[in-house]
Amino acid sequence: MPRNVSSNSFDDCLRALEHERRRAVIAALVDTDSLGTASLGEDERTRLSLLHHHLPVLAEKGYVDWDRDAGRVRRGPRFDDVDAVLSLLLTHEDDLPWTIV
Repeated sequence: MPRNVSSNSFDDCLRALEHERRRAVIAALVDTDSLGTASLGEDERTRLSLLHHHLPVLAEKGYVDWDRDAGRVRRGPRFDDVDAVLSLLLTHEDDLPWTIV
């Protein structure tokens, strides 16, 4: 681990990635700069869960910038941190006993 990154940062990344819906948001932002929140969920229950729980978790740690009024999610200032951990997991997904995203 680089010396300028605390172990808390790694733990923050793991906590942010602990739920499939948050992993899906991070994975979707890898391919685009911005997403509409309406496109993030398959149904109303999923969208509500994202809006009321998962997006605030990601935004609080700076992994995403969430503009509630505009209904847009963008990569946050710490996006690269969480993306690096998710990319590592996805690279080795075939070796793991579970599905990542």
